[in-house]
Amino acid sequence: MNDFGAALYQGVTFTDVYSPYMFDQGYYSFIAAILLVLPLIASFAFYYVWNPLYGDWKHWLLAIGGGAFLSAVFAHVLLNNFLARFLTDPNNYPDASTYLWQFTLWTFVLALISGIIWSYIIKWKSLRNRYEPL
Repeated sequence: MNDFGAALYQGVTFTDVYSPYMFDQGYYSFIAAILLVLPLIASFAFYYVWNPLYGDWKHWLLAIGGGAFLSAVFAHVLLNNFLARFLTDPNNYPDASTYLWQFTLWTFVLALISGIIWSYIIKWKSLRNRYEPL
């Protein structure tokens, strides 16, 4: 899972200092799990819990966007803890904060894509909201 997370993130957010540190410590596996699980829960909640009388594409977008937002928040908090030693020393590591926010934004984008993919997979077996988003 660490290799999967590194493949997703290092193409966009690679730096010589932080990326190898995160890979060596195995932190990409936590972020990749968040990236897959929270959008899955949001999609599952929309297709199996949400009342079908109120399901439309706006609610679907809210569910998928909410899952992506929660993924980005959890990733930001975890990354803030993982990189605490770099963030507390801005003189030697001036771009740690930029890396943190770039990583968080990329997590949001990937979680949004993941949520869309999960929703199309889950809706095949759903009896509720089967025709949403389209």
